[in-house]
Amino acid sequence: MKIQRELPQFKNKRVLIAVTGERAGKLYLAENGSLKELQTIRTPIPHYSDNEGFFMTRSGRGATRSGAVREPIRDKIRAEFMKLFAEALHDNAERHQPETVYFCAPQQVARIMQKSFHTSDRKRITKTIFGNRTDRHPFELLKLLG
Repeated sequence: MKIQRELPQFKNKRVLIAVTGERAGKLYLAENGSLKELQTIRTPIPHYSDNEGFFMTRSGRGATRSGAVREPIRDKIRAEFMKLFAEALHDNAERHQPETVYFCAPQQVARIMQKSFHTSDRKRITKTIFGNRTDRHPFELLKLLG
């Protein structure tokens, strides 16, 4: 799509824009007045019915233990997503060879996620914008970059 005139046009410059949340992200390529969505990455959210994922056990002495298995599953899903997003970012960076990468993510996720990126991809990141803007129109991202 063509970038509006009042937004950065990235003339003679190739820029990769990585936008992510905790379980979904998008990659865009901007250059010479055009913007293209390269890839959308999502991990499914498990849905539980009633107390599925909740356990309760009784020992031989009559003591009862209980807990929830959902938290480790949530952490596992987040780690899986970070791995998928890091691989997608690296593949697209290798394919398109951008001069710079702009990274947009919620503050609590951004630092952890950047650690999972390849070293070459981390070096390309020139600006980080905090916030979950995965479902926003890409022009809103360009306004923040301008």
